[in-house]
Amino acid sequence: MNAHLPSTALNSSSGERHAPDVTELTARLAPYLRQEPGDRCQVAWLRRTWGRLLIEYCATSSAAPGAERRYIAKTYANGQGRAAFHTMRMLWDAGFRPPAAYAVPQPIIYLADRQVLLQAKAPGRRLADALAGAPGDALPDVERSAAWLGALHQARLAAPMQLLHAQAELDRCLAELVRALPHEVDRVHRLVRRAQAGLRECAQSELVVSHGGYQPEHIFVAADGRVTVVDFTGFSLHERAADVGHFLAHTAIQGYRQHHSFAATAAARQAFLQAYERQSALPRRRLGLHIGLVFLWDLHRQRVVLRADDAARAERWLRVAERCLLAHDLTLADELERTV
Repeated sequence: MNAHLPSTALNSSSGERHAPDVTELTARLAPYLRQEPGDRCQVAWLRRTWGRLLIEYCATSSAAPGAERRYIAKTYANGQGRAAFHTMRMLWDAGFRPPAAYAVPQPIIYLADRQVLLQAKAPGRRLADALAGAPGDALPDVERSAAWLGALHQARLAAPMQLLHAQAELDRCLAELVRALPHEVDRVHRLVRRAQAGLRECAQSELVVSHGGYQPEHIFVAADGRVTVVDFTGFSLHERAADVGHFLAHTAIQGYRQHHSFAATAAARQAFLQAYERQSALPRRRLGLHIGLVFLWDLHRQRVVLRADDAARAERWLRVAERCLLAHDLTLADELERTV
């Protein structure tokens, strides 16, 4: 559809009619999608998940046939979009933008009344997709992703302190997991209390600017090697091990879900850790806390949010959390595979 003709909700590439809210939103975003009056844009795809709307727009110019620009618009709740927009703009202004090797998508606009953030689409392939195929082939991209994180941790930027909020969220996790796992009450209590104690110890560590959700799903690597990272709703001050542990845990979980083994991504995790430590010192003992935290929250997502009743996986996730949180043992798999 023509972005400057909002009277129609027709996706010209598929003939599909969109809901009125998509039509109205497209009309609001039209001035930011068009660089010239003759530019055209259409909805490439859209998705609604958990009450959120995600739209990709494709904009083309009659002056440059074949050239196109891609944008992503997504809705947020509780003011998270505003914070994410300002974080991306701060990083963009600080040099995390092309032609630098480490970037964020260009933030375009935040519509406060709709809680919608519009940004340029990150170029390249998602790291999660690369790991889903042949994880060994993704090692160069994994190492580049570690370098992006090292650059972020070295940046001298302002960021909020959210450790108290994280502890409050753990209280919620405890209450909901206890209800979902009534036969594991003592076990869950012990794990969550240890995690809370570990978070209180973060104040004694060197705090750096942290992505807050660093994982393969949020990382794109272009053909020229440029790394672009998205989703900054968790941006805050935290210790280095938080982002590193988050990446290691989510990469291990992805390997288990797609290849039925934590071992499938062991080489990728080792490559990430070694590449990160070539830039920055890392207290490895703190990794257990953050890997264990991710497994607890992923168990919460499975049992409380998705209501998945997989007893075998729940037991395995609890055992990983116990090793990491209680014994500082980074063994993830029953076959004694070690990540570090």
